[in-house]
Amino acid sequence: MKSGVKAYWSKRVCRYWTDRHSDLNTRTLQALLRRNVGVYKPRRVLEVGCGPGIFSQILCEIVERVVSMDISKDMLKFVKNRRLGVEPVQADMDYLPFKPNSFNAIVAYRVMEYSKNPKRTLRNFSRLASLVLLQLPRHDSINGFRLLLYRTALTFFGPSPSFKSYSIKGAVNLAEEVGFTVESVIPYNNGLDVHVVLKTRK
Repeated sequence: MKSGVKAYWSKRVCRYWTDRHSDLNTRTLQALLRRNVGVYKPRRVLEVGCGPGIFSQILCEIVERVVSMDISKDMLKFVKNRRLGVEPVQADMDYLPFKPNSFNAIVAYRVMEYSKNPKRTLRNFSRLASLVLLQLPRHDSINGFRLLLYRTALTFFGPSPSFKSYSIKGAVNLAEEVGFTVESVIPYNNGLDVHVVLKTRK
C-alpha cells in the first residue's frame, strides 16, 4: 500500500468529516446516490474510498450489505465508531481483495481523482460488479480548470496525493474503452464535478 497516502488521509479524518459531511456538494451526491440505488436496487454494495462514512449511512439504510473500504485505518475506525453496520475493509483501490462478481454495485465518490491508473481501476471495478456509480472532478469547465490548477499547485507546497480530473468526453471514452456502457452523466457543483453511472456490457 501507499504509506504516504495512508498517512495523509489518516491525519485528516475529523477535518474531512467537519468540512464535507453536510455541504451542498455532498447533499447533491447523496441525492444522486439515493436516486440510483432506488432505480437499480443493488443488494450488495462496495463503497470504495469510504472516508469517514459520509455516504455509508445512506447505503446502510437502503442496501442489504455494505462493505466500506478505505486505504486509511483511521478513516475506518471513525466509521466503525459510528456503528453504521458496514463491513470495514482496509485496502487500496488498485488492489481490491475480492472475488469476481462479489457485489451488485460499486460506489466510488471522490476517489478516482487519486487513481494512478484509472483504466486499471475501472477494469477492477468491472470485475467485481455490474453497476458503478462515480463522481469525477472536471477540467473541461472554467471552474474545473481552476480547481485543477489549484490542486496541482498544492503538490509543490507539501505532501498531497496526486490529483486527476476529467473532461466529460474523456470520462465517457475511458469507460467505454474498459467495457462499460454509460447510463447517465450529470454535471453538478457549478461545473466542478460530474456524476456518472456505468453498467458492464452484457
